[in-house]
Amino acid sequence: MNKTMYTTMNTRHSSSPPRSGWPRGLAAGACNALLFAALWLLAPSSARAQQPLFTAPAGVIQSGNYATGMEFTTGSNPIYVTQLGYVDWNSSGSGFGDGLAGAGAQVGIWDMSGTLLASVTVPAGTATTQIGSYRYAALSSVLTLAPNTTYQILGYGWGSPENKWLIWQVAPSTVASYFGLSNLKTALHIGSFGNGNATWMTGNYTCGTANFIGSLTDPSAFHHITASVSGSGGTINPNGDVLVANGGSQTFMIAPTAHFAIYQVLVDGTNNPGAVTAGSYTFNGVTGDHTIVASFSALPTHTITASVSGAGGTISPSGAVGVDDGADQTFSITASPGGYTIADVVVDEVSQPEAVSTGTYTFSANSADHTITASFTAPPPHPQPMLISRGTGGWRTDTFTIGTTFTTGSDPVDVTKLGYVDRNHDGLLASHEVGIWQGGTLVVSATVPAETVGELIGDFRYVTLSAAVTLAANTTYTVGAYTEGDAWPDTLPNPGFGVPDFSGFTVGQIGELRGACWSQTGSFAQPTNHWSNSGPGNVAPAANLFGTAAPVADPFTAWINNPAFNTPTALTPEQKLSTADPDGDGMTNQQEFAFGLDPTKGTSVNPITAPLDMATGKFRYTRLAASGLAYHVFTSTDLQTWAEEVYPANETVTGTVDGVETVEVTVAATPVGGKLFVRVAAQ
Repeated sequence: MNKTMYTTMNTRHSSSPPRSGWPRGLAAGACNALLFAALWLLAPSSARAQQPLFTAPAGVIQSGNYATGMEFTTGSNPIYVTQLGYVDWNSSGSGFGDGLAGAGAQVGIWDMSGTLLASVTVPAGTATTQIGSYRYAALSSVLTLAPNTTYQILGYGWGSPENKWLIWQVAPSTVASYFGLSNLKTALHIGSFGNGNATWMTGNYTCGTANFIGSLTDPSAFHHITASVSGSGGTINPNGDVLVANGGSQTFMIAPTAHFAIYQVLVDGTNNPGAVTAGSYTFNGVTGDHTIVASFSALPTHTITASVSGAGGTISPSGAVGVDDGADQTFSITASPGGYTIADVVVDEVSQPEAVSTGTYTFSANSADHTITASFTAPPPHPQPMLISRGTGGWRTDTFTIGTTFTTGSDPVDVTKLGYVDRNHDGLLASHEVGIWQGGTLVVSATVPAETVGELIGDFRYVTLSAAVTLAANTTYTVGAYTEGDAWPDTLPNPGFGVPDFSGFTVGQIGELRGACWSQTGSFAQPTNHWSNSGPGNVAPAANLFGTAAPVADPFTAWINNPAFNTPTALTPEQKLSTADPDGDGMTNQQEFAFGLDPTKGTSVNPITAPLDMATGKFRYTRLAASGLAYHVFTSTDLQTWAEEVYPANETVTGTVDGVETVEVTVAATPVGGKLFVRVAAQ
């Protein structure tokens, strides 16, 4: 079975406090937040038309609430600035490019008198153009930076996850070598968007929060290509207002998201089929402004419903699986450990023998809805001895037939071996007849040979019967062995001398154990003289039988046949199927089984007993203790990508009532943008 329950809940988001010893989050030689701003400079030729000043190299990343960036002095040429940007530092704390969080970021350029010369707001998310590690927004007009003049560029992220600093111990060589900048040092403004001063970090330190793209020649030598997406379902990159040098070229990549396809690529208002097919378009020899607009259409999808009938294995993926029209979908069928095997794989009500053999089935070029159901065969019951141990205590050498009287349970028992106790595991001095009687009639007998010929299992030596003998259910039998104590001194356990272990056949399968002996000499006969007290303390474990314990019903069958589910009206066979929903609450019997719910009550539908605690990250749910299933918790921040929590370190069973456990789980994941989703899967 691979049924999944889902529950969606909000979780906490916390940030680490600033380190002590530095003003408002500064750490030694490093900033205490990765707050990134970027400034985009245009190069003087088509080859450098959109070359960023630098990319984010390795550095020291910290967190805090500052506007940060870089102070610099221009070279002998003016710089024409057209776009400002902000570094897209991943909220996970590693890498770049997952979009700006919060309300986006402000980026500005100041002169050294504190006058703000130009600024932009780079919006949150991934809609703006990304080049390297930065996302950009265009200035409303070109900003000209004068030659041999000192400026500051800083960015501020309103406390968003990107509000961190990246510190380099040396300035990137491309800053000074290509653009002729000098006097680089960190600029910092505490607590708000403004120009800054951080003289304590002059010299060998610069912040990677500031960057720019511009031109050493007038921007009129460049043309604008406006790239956008109409509607939803995909992306175009780069997007927004893209500057291209006169005579230069620019390629745009168009990519649909899952379950979408490219519908149109309008180049200057006309659809370009080649771009639709290729997923890209290149403007070559650009001499004027252009537009490119991509649109997407949803693909037809079909549903393949995958399920498991009964227990004993899984199918993956499971549940309602969406498949794009024309796409392939493969399912893997896996039997549970312990001897289970795949019994059948039924696709649209037709058995698939090859899938049984390979454990996989693929719907190729899918064009319709389908169903696939796997079932499994339980391993045959493992033969076990009735008595595991002979117990401890005294021994005797009387001459008689001695043994144990017992009553079978609700299932028959197939006997395959009969045995005689070997006290020291050193072999028998003589051979011994062992038999099983019922109502005075010998059902089966065999002779356990002398010495070590008989197979030693536990404390008994066995002889294998030529054919299994079946003992009827709910019937009383006696198993006994004959010995002549004086002539053949194989000592016998003394009845009542201790408690032998008779757990080979569990209680309910073998019961009413008590010692029995026949006190007359000279013959092998049913021992009918019982000691006065019954119970395991009075068993005479001289003889033993080895057979197949009564089969145990699979957990789902045992659960659905609970008498409590049959009042006031018994469930019909159809209502007991794993895929049925007798109470009409939208949950199948298999799902209610996994989470310990009542399949006859429509109100018994939610296994979540305690929603997520925002302070501790804990929630509680119920599950059937004896389901035989494995339970997994997955977390996601976008309902697209799921990560499994680590078990069993973060779960605790807080209580069990009528076979249903309440489990407390502490999730390790943290939210992104205030969102965290949790699902519990039972397999």
